[in-house]
Amino acid sequence: MTTSRRSGTNEHISTYGGVTKEYTALATWEGVFDVDLTNMWKVAITPIAGTFQLNETLTFVGSGATGTFIENPTGTIVFVKTAGTPAVNDTITGGTSLATATLNSITFQNGVSPVLECYTGSYADAITMAGTTANATYFRIIRPAPGNSHNGTPGGGGVVFTDNSVGTIVAAEAYCSIQDLILTESKSLAVGTVWCITGAANASYIGNICKSTNADIGDAGGIFVSHPSTGQKAINNLCYECKTQGIQTGGRNSITNYVYNNTVINCGTYGIRFQTNTGTTGVVVSTNNLCTGNGTDFAVFGGTMTITQTYCVSYDATADDWGGAGNHTGHTAVGYVDAANDNWHLANTDTQAIDLGTDLSADGVFAFDDDIDKETRIGTWDIGFDEYISTAVALSPTMSGNKFWNPM
Repeated sequence: MTTSRRSGTNEHISTYGGVTKEYTALATWEGVFDVDLTNMWKVAITPIAGTFQLNETLTFVGSGATGTFIENPTGTIVFVKTAGTPAVNDTITGGTSLATATLNSITFQNGVSPVLECYTGSYADAITMAGTTANATYFRIIRPAPGNSHNGTPGGGGVVFTDNSVGTIVAAEAYCSIQDLILTESKSLAVGTVWCITGAANASYIGNICKSTNADIGDAGGIFVSHPSTGQKAINNLCYECKTQGIQTGGRNSITNYVYNNTVINCGTYGIRFQTNTGTTGVVVSTNNLCTGNGTDFAVFGGTMTITQTYCVSYDATADDWGGAGNHTGHTAVGYVDAANDNWHLANTDTQAIDLGTDLSADGVFAFDDDIDKETRIGTWDIGFDEYISTAVALSPTMSGNKFWNPM
């Protein structure tokens, strides 16, 4: 299985939620790990005296290395190395706190991926992710803790962030990944539940449920990629009942962004809108997306766009506006499990999205083979965020029992 939920190398897990968790504010975690991730270390220690302080200089007596203190989980410290190479049995001294400890072993060196694992609940909180030095190996992730994800429906538990600022998640850093959250936005001057701006090259937005209901600004939506950062991916998301568009992506200066296997439902103006500034160019690859009940399901705006759209479904005639294989238009009766109660998983009666998609498990840009529920896509793929799997499918050694039905 190739999951769409990418993991970083050398993940350092922090927890978010109530008072028993390490963090109760997204911005606090963001600030602590707003550093050079490619130079971050995590080591096991034996405390000697005192308590290290955030951002103080550390001296490693023995090796002569230095670093900047970041965090002190039980029995360990996390720091950014600034010079030299720390070694086992070094005595670590804090330049401000004068705290001391012995370095016992090295857990991770020369690169750490900070992960914020969130626990079930509804939180009035928001974050702007910006300022780290990251790459395809070491990057920041926000995701639910194991066992705390939603069930693919807006009311199905999970981690809910609600905000009334410009965006619940503002992504302005490369390679960051937002996974499996429920994001809502209601401020009148908001842009989107996820607002992706300059600096977010190669960021990914996977398995999220997004709704934006603000009343004033024209561009408010679910996932809003508004500036020229290339390589961004929106995959397996549900965007519904947004005031304008569910997903907007595009950019300028010939950048390329990717929109795979999303479902966009009942958004006021557009389902998925491809946009670039007048006089500039943008490239979008759109595959296996399902849009129904929106003002216009697929639309383009602005400058010159190169759109490769294949295996998409629309209620109106727009899915096929740019040619491409496998697009289906006029699908006014996609079969959902319980649309009246916001359950847009595919029902077994559907004939307009099931087995009409294309397999992306060997995609050259972002290969994956799961859906919003982390179920493995099998056979001919379905279009949209959900893979319907019949109870008649025989059990295989690589599949668990919940792969064979939509439990909603």
